[in-house]
Amino acid sequence: MIRFIWRWLKRGIVALVLLILLLLVPVGYVEVACRGDAVADAYQPVITAPEWQRAESRTLLTYP
Repeated sequence: MIRFIWRWLKRGIVALVLLILLLLVPVGYVEVACRGDAVADAYQPVITAPEWQRAESRTLLTYP
């Protein structure tokens, strides 16, 4: 009986390790293979008058 439990416990551990490795594959790909080329930013603001511009920290798209 103990052999039976030990055998299924080992299989469960192996399955868990394989699942973790399978879930880490996309993370490894993104961290190692996803590289881009630097591109110059050609952004020109539409509002150029300083009195109408807001600081970046006061915009709605910033994180709290």
